[in-house]
Amino acid sequence: MEHLHVVFDFDSTLIGLESLEVLAEFLLKEVSRSERQEIISEIERITDLGMNGDLSLDESIFMRMSVLPPINEKAIGKAVDVCINNITPSIERVLRDLESVYVVSGGPSVIVNPVANYLGIPTQNIRSSVFEFDERGLYDRVRSFVLDDKSIAINEMIKDAQDKHVVMVGDGVADLATLGNPCRYFVGFVEHKEREVIMSFAEHVAGSAGELHGILRDFKAQ
Repeated sequence: MEHLHVVFDFDSTLIGLESLEVLAEFLLKEVSRSERQEIISEIERITDLGMNGDLSLDESIFMRMSVLPPINEKAIGKAVDVCINNITPSIERVLRDLESVYVVSGGPSVIVNPVANYLGIPTQNIRSSVFEFDERGLYDRVRSFVLDDKSIAINEMIKDAQDKHVVMVGDGVADLATLGNPCRYFVGFVEHKEREVIMSFAEHVAGSAGELHGILRDFKAQ
């Protein structure tokens, strides 16, 4: 078989966390504990609605960003460090065994890109959302680019993707939606989040990086 082109989601796939929720933790340091927990719970609720297909990615991000205080560089840097410290166990071994690796994520590029670079994935193989902020550090929906269609992003990175052996690995509806256009295979990754829609519709499901490694090897052997 021609070598695999493997596309990974970022949140709850390459890392064991949701990057916006990590960022929120640092931005909410100055608010009361009860208010902080209320906002974090709301962000988690909106995240689940988006991952289950009940909200578009753009709606999900706008709603989550709208409840957060202004963004600052210090919080972003700390969020990147936490994400690096929570890379999915053994995923680096999987990545080393692959010839072509990509990341497609609706997460913020200021977090997704440096963590993916740390894993050895070049910037040209990454597509993520570019968030813009106004002078107060508040999310500017008009000027932001939210990566809402992962199929388009994959086709931009992989020439003639429809004719290649492209695999999408992720935990959400937007990942599953790439199956058939342009991805030949989809692997539901459920080590961190087990979503009902993925368990119901994914033909291939991996509960760990080790299981994913075995599935990808089976694809290559076909």
